[in-house]
Amino acid sequence: MKIIQVCPKFPPSISGLGNHVYNLSYELSLRGHQVTVLTSNRNNIGLFKISRAGKPYEKITDNFEVYRLKAYPPGIPYADTYGIVPSLIKKLMKLNPDIIHIQSYMRIHSDITSILGRMRSIPSILTVHSFGDIPLRPHLGPLMKFYNHTLGKMDLKFASKIIVLTSNAAEYISQFGCDKEKICIIPNGVNCDDFLNMPSPWIFKKDNKIDGKVVLFVGALISGKGVQYLIKAMPQVLQECPNIVLIITGGDGGFQDYLIRLSKKVGIENKVLFTGPLYNKKLLEAYSACDVFVLPSKREGLPTVILEAMASEKPVVATNVGGNPEVIEDGINGFLVEYGDEMKLAEKIIYLLKHEDIREKMGKNGRKKVKDYSWKLIAEETEKVYNEVINGYYDQR
Repeated sequence: MKIIQVCPKFPPSISGLGNHVYNLSYELSLRGHQVTVLTSNRNNIGLFKISRAGKPYEKITDNFEVYRLKAYPPGIPYADTYGIVPSLIKKLMKLNPDIIHIQSYMRIHSDITSILGRMRSIPSILTVHSFGDIPLRPHLGPLMKFYNHTLGKMDLKFASKIIVLTSNAAEYISQFGCDKEKICIIPNGVNCDDFLNMPSPWIFKKDNKIDGKVVLFVGALISGKGVQYLIKAMPQVLQECPNIVLIITGGDGGFQDYLIRLSKKVGIENKVLFTGPLYNKKLLEAYSACDVFVLPSKREGLPTVILEAMASEKPVVATNVGGNPEVIEDGINGFLVEYGDEMKLAEKIIYLLKHEDIREKMGKNGRKKVKDYSWKLIAEETEKVYNEVINGYYDQR
C-alpha cells in the first residue's frame, strides 16, 4: 500500500504530533507499506528566529521517505502550515498514493490536502490530535465555531474515516454533524521495548551534579504546558522535601526566559535545571533519574511523554485535561489535578516524594497500563482502518 502522511512538523523539529507520525510511519514501513511524509522544514523555534529542521529529503527505511517543504518565512507563527501550501500542492499533484492520511485539524494544510484528495478521487483519513481540550481555550471560541461549520465541516465530510486519540475527543467531534460510524479511537503509542533496560539513574545525576530526588517535566517550553505553575509550586515542595531538583527538559518555544525569571522570583533558581531538548539515550537517562514525572498542561490530546514516563515505571502527576484521564487512573498509577492549581500540584508531588513504596507501586501499575499502547499495536489498528477505507471506497465507485 502507498501511503501519504501530511503533517505540520516532523523530527528533528520538536513536536508530539511529529513523533506520532514518525513512529506510526516507521511501523507501517516495517509491515511492507510504502510511506511518504510531507511536512514543513520549519524548526520549533521562537518568534522571528530563523531555523530550518532537517534535510529537504530523507530516506528513513527502504519504504519510508520524508519530504520537508520550505516554509516562508520560517520565523513567523504557523509558517509551517500557510508557508508550505504552494510546495504541498505541487507535491500532492505528483504523487499517486492509495490513501492519504491527514494529521491534525484546523490547519490550512489539512484543508488543502482534503480538497486535493477529493479532486483526485484518493481516499483520505483525518487524525484529530487534540479536541477534548478545546473548551479550555475560550479566546479561540469564535474562530473555532466558524471553522467547525465551514472548512472543518468540509474536512470531516471528505474524510472516509476520522481517527481521534481519546473518547472525549470522539464525543466532542460528533457535535459537528460528523457521522459517528466514521470515528475511530486509536491512541498515541510508545515503544515499550525501549524502556526495558533503562540506564542507571546515576548517569544523569552525575552528569548534572545532582544529589537527591528529581522531579521531571518534559515538553515544549510554552505557556500552555503550565510549567509556570510547577515552578510556583516548588517553594512549597522544597519546604517539605528540601533535597530535590526540578529538571525542565524541552525546546524553547519563546517561554524559557520568563520561566528562568520566575524561578529567580520565587527563590528556587538553584533548584531548577533547564536541560534543553533531550533525545534517545539522554532522554531515557532523564526518565530513569526522575522520582516523579509532572505534566501540568492546560491542554493535551494524549501526550506521548506521559506514556514514556509510565513505560519508565514512574508515577505521574498531570492535569485533568484531554486524554490524560484515560491513561492516568487517579491514585493507581498517578494523580490528576486541575490546571493552575499549584497548591494541589505541590501536595501530590510531596506525597509521592515522601512515600517510596507508593512511587514504586504506581510506577509498576503505569508500566502495565502502557503495554496496550505499543506502536506495533497502534500501527496494526491503523492498517485495519486503511484497508477498510480503501476496500469500501473503491467498492462504491
